[in-house]
Amino acid sequence: MGFATENTDPEMHGGTSRQLDLTIAAVVKSDGDIYAALDQAAADIESALQDASLGGSCDLFLLSQTQFALDQDHPLGEVRLTYTAQYSTESIDL
Repeated sequence: MGFATENTDPEMHGGTSRQLDLTIAAVVKSDGDIYAALDQAAADIESALQDASLGGSCDLFLLSQTQFALDQDHPLGEVRLTYTAQYSTESIDL
């Protein structure tokens, strides 16, 4: 599951500076160590996005937040990793 929020800020030269916050969530179920399962899910997401840069167009792409949640009554947990991407777009003449 993923969620994204994008903030924009007009630049003086007519383009737009953009910041995209992308959150990827994974829910895990484990009859064993739920903490180990959550750590593995987080590591898998980090590995998949390690060199992501939206095709080289990002000025910055980094992991900005990690959140964990546990269901105390069931062997379930959720991990959410939020990545921040900063990039600029050029103005379009109409």
